[in-house]
Amino acid sequence: PRFEDGKFGKAIMVEEGTENLLREPLFNGVLDTTYWNARNAAYTLSIDANTKYMGYNSLKIVANKIGGVGSDIIMKSTQMPTIDTDYVFSFYAKASEPVKLTVRWGFGATRNSVDITTEWQKYSVISRTGSQAYQDLLPYFDKIATLWIALPQLEQKPYATSFIVGTRSRESLTIPTAGVLNPQEGTVECWVYVNSLIRNNNVNRYIFAVSDGNWSGSPNTLCLRHTTTGYW
Repeated sequence: PRFEDGKFGKAIMVEEGTENLLREPLFNGVLDTTYWNARNAAYTLSIDANTKYMGYNSLKIVANKIGGVGSDIIMKSTQMPTIDTDYVFSFYAKASEPVKLTVRWGFGATRNSVDITTEWQKYSVISRTGSQAYQDLLPYFDKIATLWIALPQLEQKPYATSFIVGTRSRESLTIPTAGVLNPQEGTVECWVYVNSLIRNNNVNRYIFAVSDGNWSGSPNTLCLRHTTTGYW
């Protein structure tokens, strides 16, 4: 957990666990061409220590031809992806001229595109895997131009989380009470973003829960949840 600028000033960010499935996304040292490459000699890839984003090296991608299926960039996942599953590719990028970047997996996977400008911006693109396991993410763009990518992240989620190298464990927030809170009085107030998981009615879903003692007996319990009937 950490403080971040939010709608009401400073807010505490508590993040879910995730794993970045891309190898060496900071682009330090020598580029591992097993995981970063191109098909059909369509692109030339190199680490650019001169064109940085926020002090981080970028991956310089020079197009030798107009990109397309079979003439694309190889970004190999560190794990074999699950078939028919949404993954999100998030990154910072800029290009020598505006380009359209298309992101796809192999074997009949869906493809989605995003327009890259000439200024550094953050992007995220969701791509669903196909009916067969395929380990390479295969983006390409539509012009003979140069594209720079920094801090890329590939996650098995339908939305992007903040950048991490490797794995981030699920975070939890502990508020000290000794000398700070009186357990006999007070209120609990918060703004909550309710996503599709929380709205799922298959099981009871909690926003928060507090129990003093034996939870199974639920003594002195304070919680906000909905049941499988959908009622809070």
